[in-house]
Amino acid sequence: MICLCLLAVACTVRERLFAPPAGSQPTVAHEISCETESGQKWCSFRLALTGNIQPKDVAAVREALEMAAREPRIAVERITIDSSGGNALAGFAIGRLLRQHGRSLHVARDARCYSACVLVLAGAVSRQVEGSVGIHHPTIDLPGSTPAEADSFFAGFHDELRDYLREMRVPGALADATMQAPAHGMRILSPAELDSFRLSRPDPLWEAAIAAKDVVGWGLSRDAYADRERLVAEICPASGAERTVCRGHVLAWR
Repeated sequence: MICLCLLAVACTVRERLFAPPAGSQPTVAHEISCETESGQKWCSFRLALTGNIQPKDVAAVREALEMAAREPRIAVERITIDSSGGNALAGFAIGRLLRQHGRSLHVARDARCYSACVLVLAGAVSRQVEGSVGIHHPTIDLPGSTPAEADSFFAGFHDELRDYLREMRVPGALADATMQAPAHGMRILSPAELDSFRLSRPDPLWEAAIAAKDVVGWGLSRDAYADRERLVAEICPASGAERTVCRGHVLAWR
C-alpha cells in the first residue's frame, strides 16, 4: 500500500483517488430466488452494482456474496455493473471479493464501466462486456504538495495497480495505459484492447480449473466434455440464465 504520511493530506488523499462523479449515488442490490422444476429445487442469484463505487459498498458486496455461498443449490447467477467510477481502494476490494468467490461480471449493452469500475471488472473470474469500458489517469487533489511529491504518489499508485493486475492475471499493460490516459475525459477501450487486456474473456486458469471440476462432476471423459461444450456453443444462448440451464441439460444428457 502507498504511504503518503509525508503530505499534509496523507490520511485523506487515498480515499479520494479516482474521485466520484458529482451526484452519482451507489446502489448494491441482490436477491436469491428459488423454484422447483421436475422435483428438483434450484436457485438463482442476482447482484447489481450501479452508480458511484464507495468504500461502504465493499461490506454490502461481501454480505451478498457470502449469502450466495451459503446456498448450495444456486444454478444461475447474474452479477452486473453499471458505474462511472468511484474510489480505487473500494474497486480493488470488490474485485478481490469477486475473485475470492469465483464470480463473473457482466457489463450490459446499455451500461458503462469507467475508471475504478475497471478494477472491479479485472477481479471477476469471467467477464462479459457488451457496454463501454473506459480508463483515465487518476485525479486527486494534493494541496501544498510539490511536483516531486505528486510524481512520487502517482508512481506508487502505478506500482500498486500493476501488482493488483498481476494478482488477477491481467496484463500490466493496462496499468501503463491507465497512467498514460488523459486525466480529464475518458479513453474508451476498443474491443481489440479489451481482448488484449483480457477484460472481455475468462481468466484462463480459472477456466481450466472449472473444466477439470466439471469433467469429474458430470462423470465425463475429457474428450466427451469437450464435445459437449462444443454442442453448448452451437445450440445454447450466448449468455444469461437460459445459457446456464441449457448447458446443464447438455452436460447431464446420457
